[in-house]
Amino acid sequence: MRRLLGSRVLNELSSRVGWFPARNIAFLRRLDARAFHLPAVPVEKTLSASEFEERYGSQGLPVKVSDPRRRERVGSLTLDGLLRDVGDLRGPMRRVNDYTRMRERGRPEVSVRDYVERCFGWNTATSDYLTHIRLPASLVALIGDVESFSGDFELQTGQLWIGAPRTGAPLHRDLSDNWLIQLMGRKHIFLVAPTHSDRFVTYGVDETLQAADPPAEEARARGVHVHEVELGPGDMLYVPAGWFHQVSNQEDMVSANVFSWRTRSDPTFEQERAASPGRKIQERFPGIRELAARARSSSGSGDSAPGGQRIVKRARCS
Repeated sequence: MRRLLGSRVLNELSSRVGWFPARNIAFLRRLDARAFHLPAVPVEKTLSASEFEERYGSQGLPVKVSDPRRRERVGSLTLDGLLRDVGDLRGPMRRVNDYTRMRERGRPEVSVRDYVERCFGWNTATSDYLTHIRLPASLVALIGDVESFSGDFELQTGQLWIGAPRTGAPLHRDLSDNWLIQLMGRKHIFLVAPTHSDRFVTYGVDETLQAADPPAEEARARGVHVHEVELGPGDMLYVPAGWFHQVSNQEDMVSANVFSWRTRSDPTFEQERAASPGRKIQERFPGIRELAARARSSSGSGDSAPGGQRIVKRARCS
């Protein structure tokens, strides 16, 4: 069918039968039309807000940030400490490579503690991935420096993702910008620029996410330029809106992500994105600033990190 109709026609048909609104499709088409020239995903050890905006945010380009200060903070997190903080929180279980079932209601929910006891440390080939757990204020101190890059962003949802080896997420792209922060373990991420969208068949999973086929490895074999990024504890990856990404967890791992919306530096795109129903979905969740405020309120005045950045005291994890 791909040969008979062509990828562009199949993309159009898949988008129309999916849950992706026409205005969101128009937004991503405009991203697809931009020229992205990136030989490899850059890695920065230190990055100021102005440097991030000039080099990456305003250009719609991804970047990995391996700040030694964040790596040190995150390195103090232990599994026992994590379970004390979030063990009773519950989230939906998702099967790897099964975005079609994400539309179904009533997906099973389990607690973080139950998932860890069941899936961690056994090196089993589980396909269950614990997802979309609201980020608690107690962990905001570990990733709070995301806020320092947010001059032209409105930060929204903070979520935890917990997975055993060989779990992950199939190739997809989000309507919003995405910050991925690794807390424990390692994960491998494939990235593909929106420029290659005509090489994929896409369908709307919900109003903020498009799944894509074929997988990144197969797309590379067909000549698509696929970037690869490895994230370890304390590493952070910025994935701009519209960039395809595929996740493979290499070890028992815990990560967080924060979605964000452009607010000033890209007004042409912002007008369409502001009207998106997907934005309303994101606004139902507490923003990272709200969570940071809760953490500061519960932990006193906080500490000052190097460079004057304000971080929050957190409970001892070990």
